[in-house]
Amino acid sequence: MKSDMPSVSICKRCIIPKPARTHHCSICNRCILKMDHHCPWLNNCVGHFNHRYFFCFCLFLTMGCIYCSISCRNMFIDAYYAIEVRLWQAAYSRPPSLLILCFSSSLRLHVPA
Repeated sequence: MKSDMPSVSICKRCIIPKPARTHHCSICNRCILKMDHHCPWLNNCVGHFNHRYFFCFCLFLTMGCIYCSISCRNMFIDAYYAIEVRLWQAAYSRPPSLLILCFSSSLRLHVPA
């Protein structure tokens, strides 16, 4: 005969009643509803109540990286050409350094990625 009382599961680590679809996080040491994973950057579990905030965090982080890459592109290109020009000027003023430069450049071509 079945009883009308619903069965309640108990977390073996927390020793408290836990709702359905909860999982215990060993890092936070608590039960999380619909737990996805523990995020080390947020130092928090991603679960039912913060999926939206985690998604926004990832989206804004990606948009920030794209914005910084686009806005700093010219600065990096100018710095690259300034270093390259100084490198070639130093190489032409001292011929042995030109040989070292060519040799080290050829080594980069043979290193597998």
